[in-house]
Amino acid sequence: MQRFIPSAKLYVGQLVVVSTHAEAQVRTIAQIHKRKTGTVYAVTFLWKEGDRVCGEFYQPWGLYKPTLDQIEYSITANGALINKNDVCKYVIKQIESARTTEEA
Repeated sequence: MQRFIPSAKLYVGQLVVVSTHAEAQVRTIAQIHKRKTGTVYAVTFLWKEGDRVCGEFYQPWGLYKPTLDQIEYSITANGALINKNDVCKYVIKQIESARTTEEA
């Protein structure tokens, strides 16, 4: 049985799935969005589809620790999982984008 991950236990770089289905896409947490009170209200995921890096803003509940079978499926289907370099590139793009928006 897969373990549910409470939002207080989430961290950047963590592998998660949003379904217990055997062919669920394994995603990597790139950002954790918190309220001023410290409660998590959303996360940003990244995952690969071939050579493309995809992302999604998602609620933090209903996340599970992926099984080995799900990890193997995602690597086989997509060639690789998101790594720390991919997460860093994404975060840098977000910062640059915000800076450009502020300057405009």
